[in-house]
Amino acid sequence: MDDTKEIREVLDLGYSDFYVDDNVRDETLSRHCSELATTIACLSAEEAINYSLLMKLGRDHPSPQLYALDFPSDFRAALYVLLGGYYKQAMLCLRTWLEMRLTGIYFGVVDTDRGKYESWKNGHEEAPHGSGLITRLFSRAEFQKADQRTGVRQRVRSLYGGLSAFIHGGGVSKYGLQDDTDNVPRYNERSVRLHLETAGQTFAEIVYLLGIAYGEAAFALVDDACIETVLSVVPEGYRGDLTAVVATSRARL
Repeated sequence: MDDTKEIREVLDLGYSDFYVDDNVRDETLSRHCSELATTIACLSAEEAINYSLLMKLGRDHPSPQLYALDFPSDFRAALYVLLGGYYKQAMLCLRTWLEMRLTGIYFGVVDTDRGKYESWKNGHEEAPHGSGLITRLFSRAEFQKADQRTGVRQRVRSLYGGLSAFIHGGGVSKYGLQDDTDNVPRYNERSVRLHLETAGQTFAEIVYLLGIAYGEAAFALVDDACIETVLSVVPEGYRGDLTAVVATSRARL
């Protein structure tokens, strides 16, 4: 057998990309074009924020290193995997995206010991993760004040817990995501809708926390179209704080 053909068949690439009448990627794009366009706008805004942090904080700062230099965004990977029909794995990409953003903030503003960061990156030291990471972030006064205004801490905890449920299959059972599919990557409407909704929620929490952590540096080089996307997606309670941060960043240009 031709090696290329065998690879395609073993990995069921036909269901993701090649079959004319049973192609999950094309079916998802055609059925969810509008929602995907909104999500792509969020992706563009997130990458613009990453670039702004890189330019303002420098290549050696932990957050730009983790967000812009180490690897392509887990948000981008989540959408790629989603379009391939691997829904549980797409949700796990969102979880990794959230945790890496929180970790970048942790090493950027909470524990700024550069030696600890380098040791963690090289696998010699553990950093807080999960609920412990969230607890450490909200030990900071600026995050506590933001929480008093918006309830952001519980929102982040709930989001992280929901994403973590997919690690052991709980999320699949909870939402009945296996009901419309089988053991090959097929289109599943409930899975797509859940993922896109959760991606928007994750984006909102990440952007808000970056605004609280880094203020104007997060938005200084972000264009008006991306700012509009941010303000249209985040909860109403977050808009006041982010609008103030954006206004400060614009005033300093």
